[in-house]
Amino acid sequence: MTLSAGALFQSCTCAAPGAVKPTTPSNSGDPKPEPAAPVTLPARVVDAIEPHLAGKDPHAFVFTTPSGHWWRHSTFYHGRWRPAIDHARRLGLTKNPRIHDLRHTHVAWLLEAGIDLPVIARRLGHKNITTTANTYTHITPILEQHIANALPCLRTDHIQT
Repeated sequence: MTLSAGALFQSCTCAAPGAVKPTTPSNSGDPKPEPAAPVTLPARVVDAIEPHLAGKDPHAFVFTTPSGHWWRHSTFYHGRWRPAIDHARRLGLTKNPRIHDLRHTHVAWLLEAGIDLPVIARRLGHKNITTTANTYTHITPILEQHIANALPCLRTDHIQT
């Protein structure tokens, strides 16, 4: 992975959050496209990632185990994810999120910010916008408010009570 002008150019697929391994036919599956697209990141995220890229090959893993390998799902889940969730639950978290829920949350935030679905589909690496629409278009309370705000010209003078 390389950083350029706030974009992370990804030639890899993620095995688990923070775990990146090179794209091969065995781990790059449908509905992802063959060429990876750049992913634009906020400056603060780029600043946080840059130290992990220093001196690494552009195709090297970004976040690795202490021995420098990519995280296996079970190792990441039991060693990092579960302890973090357990700690958050002690602090008041009422849900039990899965790792993949981070992806759904990201999409919900993009939709709430008014990002168009084709742009989100491209960011997720979907070949077909239908995959994105069928999987990720949840109506959140903020989106419901956007809908209500989009209807200010709704006439009420013809409604009889």
